[in-house]
Amino acid sequence: MITESSESISTDLCRIHVRRAGSGPPVLLWHSLFVDSRSWGSLFDRLAERRSVIAVDGPCHGRSGAVLRHFGFDEVADAAVTVLDRLGLDTPVDWVGNAWGGHVGIQVAARHPDRLRTLAAVGTPVRGLTAREHWTMCWPLVQIYRLAGPQPWLRKILADILIGPAAIAAQPGPAAQLMESFSSAPRAAMHSAMRSMMLNRPGMAGDAAGLRLPVLMMPVHGDGMGSSPADIRAVADTMSDARVAEVAGQGHLAPLLIDPGTVFDQLQAFWR
Repeated sequence: MITESSESISTDLCRIHVRRAGSGPPVLLWHSLFVDSRSWGSLFDRLAERRSVIAVDGPCHGRSGAVLRHFGFDEVADAAVTVLDRLGLDTPVDWVGNAWGGHVGIQVAARHPDRLRTLAAVGTPVRGLTAREHWTMCWPLVQIYRLAGPQPWLRKILADILIGPAAIAAQPGPAAQLMESFSSAPRAAMHSAMRSMMLNRPGMAGDAAGLRLPVLMMPVHGDGMGSSPADIRAVADTMSDARVAEVAGQGHLAPLLIDPGTVFDQLQAFWR
């Protein structure tokens, strides 16, 4: 049985909560926007059978502290490095990020290249938002959430985008648990994260092209939010050591619900 522990780590940005389990080479997991470290589900336990796993709750998510001002990806990346320091991880770690977590990983690798051994990104859009995405989808979502909070109809819209109807139908219980982390988040904190991390997400293709570590990109088969397999392969072609492995689903979170075995197998092969 996997024994899990947790702790809260102070950083210049906010207090960061982490869950830890297992022993062996360290791997850090950083979740998607809107959810928290519980979104890794069974993958956390499987990895902990042979690795020392650290699953982070990002700023304004889960049991981490709120940042009630605009904050940038550079600050989040620096906070992640502080977490590594406070945990005594002075050798490079393997980073696995889901969507937002992949963005943070790219920034950590770009700003602190000695801290990561490898980078794996699941369902991470690398290009920035288009003007149409910004004004017709993301900006209205942020404003509706600010005014109305996590209403059931808003949760359904977000769930369809993040998880996809097919994955929800296949795993209704786990899908509901994923969205509960959005519903229960402090409203001011989540709104701050949405404004800072979603509306102001820059394109990261340039930073990705400059990385000098092994990178595994896992685009989601039916994801139309800028991380389609074709989009990701185009970015991977500009990188020095990148490979692409497609995973099943329609949204960023879907592979963790319906295809965790493939994600696990691809990670094991990549690390070997």
